Amino acid sequence: MGTGGSAGREGPIAQIGGGLGSVVAGMLRLSSRQRRILMIAGVGAGIGAIFRAPLAGALFSAEVLYRDIDLEHEALAPAILSSIVATSTFGFIFGWQPLFGTPAFRFDNLLQLLLYAALAVVVTIGAEVYVWVFYGVRDLSRRVKMPRWLRPAAGGLVVGAVGLLVPQALSTGFGVLQDAFDGKAAATFLFVVAGAKILTTAFTVGTGGSGGVFGPAVVIGGALGGGVGLVFHQLFPGLVAEPGAFAMVGMAGFFAAAAHVPISTVIMVSELTGNYHLLVPAMLVCMLGFLMMRRQSLYEKQVPTRADSPAHQSEMMRDALQRLRVEDALSLRPPVPPEPVGQGVPLAEVLERLSSSRHTCLPVVDAKGDAVGVLTLDAVQRTLGQPSLAPALVAMDLAAPPVSVTRRESVYDATVEMATHGRNEVLVVDDADPKRIVDVLTATDIAVLYDKMTGGRLSREQAPRAGGGMAGRLAALFRRE
Repeated sequence: MGTGGSAGREGPIAQIGGGLGSVVAGMLRLSSRQRRILMIAGVGAGIGAIFRAPLAGALFSAEVLYRDIDLEHEALAPAILSSIVATSTFGFIFGWQPLFGTPAFRFDNLLQLLLYAALAVVVTIGAEVYVWVFYGVRDLSRRVKMPRWLRPAAGGLVVGAVGLLVPQALSTGFGVLQDAFDGKAAATFLFVVAGAKILTTAFTVGTGGSGGVFGPAVVIGGALGGGVGLVFHQLFPGLVAEPGAFAMVGMAGFFAAAAHVPISTVIMVSELTGNYHLLVPAMLVCMLGFLMMRRQSLYEKQVPTRADSPAHQSEMMRDALQRLRVEDALSLRPPVPPEPVGQGVPLAEVLERLSSSRHTCLPVVDAKGDAVGVLTLDAVQRTLGQPSLAPALVAMDLAAPPVSVTRRESVYDATVEMATHGRNEVLVVDDADPKRIVDVLTATDIAVLYDKMTGGRLSREQAPRAGGGMAGRLAALFRRE
């Protein structure tokens, strides 16, 4: 960036801040969840300080992880606190003034919203082009057979060639943005700079250069917005008296569409300029851009929501299963208490009992009727390969220790019991009388319950085909989330 490459400062500082957060978490031997929160707090602190935008930096670090409107809400408080400290320290050394100075732009005419809606269409198209060109250059760079360290140099040749024609497309380009605010640039010039800036950014960062894509994005968006504002000023001079306001709103809408961060971007642009009077049109353009650009994102590793994040899936599944009771799973089908077999029942009769039962296991009871074991279909099937032993075997010879839960226990506890003992089912005993068996809870019951809870359409007939064992069935179902 210091030698003219088109990139933003937020990329390196986000990596540095996130990396420091991870290092601190490692030194303190924190859990993976706490490490994730510290990394987000470090990113928010770095971005908040470098742009003198403490609130936006914290919100951005929590919002940018997801493609839909979602937040890493547990990291918000740490990110805000770290951003306050970082911005205060940075401001004490380098000053407190906003990054850009803007005239006293105001929104005071309802009809302007129609023009801002048109601006949203323009910046969304520009954002689509920006993402397409950026990743097109990135993919092309990877296909070219050359040493990795040589790719940024090759990209630099293209950047320099573009810079010969449009010098304003080099480096940060913040000067062009300030001219757009002040109305000192022509519309054609701003459109040319926006297109050239897309190319120089793609060949700077897309070929391996170190830098971010937020800084160039706000310049491109501001240039497009400034150009559109000047066009509208010529067409509707009475309605658009300050075309620079469109530059400010354009820089917000462009990045909100490209990066799918409509909330933090509105605040970011307001803090970057120190102007909060254009919140209404900025909110409109950001949200329209976000809604129109759903197929692509500037950050390709974004997942749709927290439910799709590998870091949260296990937590969300565990919380859901802990809230559900065993009786919830049993209520989805008619109760069918298993018929116990005596511990001395021969194998042939056991096979007959299993074939007529809807359960894949049967409790084995002693003379008092107390459960002393459980006979599973898998255990019986293993004996069929040894016909010489079959006539001598009785139910107790094949029984495993009984594993039971009550109707009021959580489905999560039942799942843990299944996994711990390698079972696909557990006995359900009466809450008041643990010796009385009232039903059998299977992995299929849990799969159907979870699917019903999440609005799926998994039937009881489909559920057993989800995998070979309990873990396979549940894992296959959970992947639906």
